[in-house]
Amino acid sequence: MAPPHACSPGATQRLLLHAAADGDLRLFKRIASRLDGGEGRLKEAVEAVKDRGAGALHQAARNGRTAMCVYLVEELQVDINAANESGATPLIYAVLGGIVYTVSYLLDHGANPDKPNEQGRAPLHLAVEQGNCEILKVLLVKGADVDSSSDCGTPLHIAAVKSHDGCMKILLDHHADCNKVFSTFYTPLIAALMVRSLKCVKLLIKAGADIKGVGTFTPLIAAATEGLTDFYKCLLEAGADPNVPDENRRKDVEILLPVTSRIPSVYDWSVDGIITYVNKNVQATNLEPEDGTCTRIGAFAWLKMGEGMKALTDAHLCRMLCPDWPKACYREGAAHMTDKACDAFLDGLKLDPANMEIENGLRPENKNLPRRRGRSLPRTRQPPVKALLEEVLLHAAFEGNLRIFRKNVRALDEGDGRLADKVGAVRDSDGLGALHLAAAREKLPVCHYLVEELRVDVDAVDNKGETALTFAINCGNEDMVRYLLDHGADTEKINNDGLTALHFAAGEGKCKIVEILLSKGAYIDSLTTGGTALHCAAYNGRDAVVKILLDHHADAGADVKGIGKEIPLITAASKGLTDIIKCLLEAGADPNVRDCLGHMPIEVAARCGERKAIEILFPVTSRIQSVSDWTVDGIINHVKSLPEVKEEDFCEATLDMGKFQGREAVKNKDYLGAMNIYTAAIALNPRDASLFSNRSLCWLHLGEGKKALMDAEACRMMRPDWPKACYRKGTALMLLKDMHPMP
Repeated sequence: MAPPHACSPGATQRLLLHAAADGDLRLFKRIASRLDGGEGRLKEAVEAVKDRGAGALHQAARNGRTAMCVYLVEELQVDINAANESGATPLIYAVLGGIVYTVSYLLDHGANPDKPNEQGRAPLHLAVEQGNCEILKVLLVKGADVDSSSDCGTPLHIAAVKSHDGCMKILLDHHADCNKVFSTFYTPLIAALMVRSLKCVKLLIKAGADIKGVGTFTPLIAAATEGLTDFYKCLLEAGADPNVPDENRRKDVEILLPVTSRIPSVYDWSVDGIITYVNKNVQATNLEPEDGTCTRIGAFAWLKMGEGMKALTDAHLCRMLCPDWPKACYREGAAHMTDKACDAFLDGLKLDPANMEIENGLRPENKNLPRRRGRSLPRTRQPPVKALLEEVLLHAAFEGNLRIFRKNVRALDEGDGRLADKVGAVRDSDGLGALHLAAAREKLPVCHYLVEELRVDVDAVDNKGETALTFAINCGNEDMVRYLLDHGADTEKINNDGLTALHFAAGEGKCKIVEILLSKGAYIDSLTTGGTALHCAAYNGRDAVVKILLDHHADAGADVKGIGKEIPLITAASKGLTDIIKCLLEAGADPNVRDCLGHMPIEVAARCGERKAIEILFPVTSRIQSVSDWTVDGIINHVKSLPEVKEEDFCEATLDMGKFQGREAVKNKDYLGAMNIYTAAIALNPRDASLFSNRSLCWLHLGEGKKALMDAEACRMMRPDWPKACYRKGTALMLLKDMHPMP
């Protein structure tokens, strides 16, 4: 007889974090004691268990397990301000989880309200980003810095960008600085104008926002540039001057003079001398309008003085006079670092591909290209023009600048009829393409051009298997979601985590988008390694989404395919989600279903200390014969009296469930689902040869010959005399032979 399965050390640590996330204090204490090994260093043993730097307190905080937090903070005294690999503290996890009580508890017990993550974003920034007014109030009451800076400005900047007028009002009531400048000229008022949030604009003006702005880019110019008539009127009514004179130019020259290299042709290198020189050059240009050198020098001088528009005018004239002169292209680009800059620099590169001055001038256009997970586009020197074109193309998609985007697309066109493939192949280091970026930033015109004119693949995935549809769902843009669905986006495409678009929207609590997906034919009971959409909604406590799914006849008792996953009712019972429990029961969920250990929902609720959940389940649960006192208190006392579940038994039961689910998935020809199940099972017991054999079979059906061979060889190493292991290796080699025939 084969020895019983044992959990690997990695599995034990995962179970500890899982218990913390689920709030199962009894299981957590038992596993922690085992990890400690009787050395009396329980705190150190628990703190050593991390997933990418996130420990048990992070997991408990994110899921609102306040009782678990109390044990960790007050009994074990773990570090309440410990940060994960990206600098996020348990408080940040609690803020992202949206649990007000947990946030308040952590703050009351020493959590630093201003400790930022690696991006410089403190809990206050993230609360505003989430639009969570209640958590925002708690943080401010506990002393969070209302004007703390981050990579995207202050909390007020974020409220403006996200159009969260409710959060903005709270921040302003707490005396947030409405004139704080970020990135040269970016005030909250400019941010509100750029995202067209009239409510936020009015709140900021009422709070005393400076309608003059900073430098030459004023709120009035921003409104006029974007064609925002209502905003323009609002600013004028508030006293904005449409005829602001250039009174500050002399001061700008005074600031620039000490750090500017001397211009050889300016004999009097002083503030007055430079101003006089520029004026003379303007006169010279007027006298000799066909002298390209004069206009180029004039553009350079205006640029040094900060007169962007005047510099651009002279540079335009210079290019008209000398269209084949690369320097003219550079001057025009440097004069106005906007979409016109890209035009000028790109034209200059075509004339002189090796011109480093032009290349370096173009690169600042890309400095704001978003960094994902701390990475940016790699700088490629071979060939420089193509690399720059691709960088600018992605930046244009991100900014929604269709004119520049089209120009870069044309530059990639080699006339071979493969333009869509070439545009689709332009990716950043995380696999993000133009359509991903445009969808994430809600740039519908760019998406329209990509999908309908270029006909790029609407279901193209990044390195995580995410499509543009997932990005549109994440930003909550209903119009973008509808557009992508209307143009062929696949609702059933599964990402690397085993989630479809409906799973993702349900887990994120995007009610309207869930309804849109269902109206467009998304399969409500799609069963993947992530469970069903109902499971995702229940696990994340999305009451409103659960109701929507059940109203659309989701299977309330659907089994869940995946290691360590349970049906929605058991999940809700373990978390004490009373509203969800009621909805599930009303929809016909079986209260007598059992988990992998044979426990019913009412027992699971009792084990997790969720009395209210027990009270709801009690009237509809069949009596358990082993419980002599069939009352709520009797059930609680019965569960407390039961012996601890041994870790080996838990692993054994979980593995048995996984093997059963894997066999069922293979029987139904769901080889991708089965592969994911066996992968999770192998993580629990990497010494089971049958798991590698079964996963090798899945890889074969998925056409992954190399992976099938690797699993088959692992299987043979464990059981060299097992005929099935030899068979698996042989079939894998045959597949590879068919894929790569000998010449």
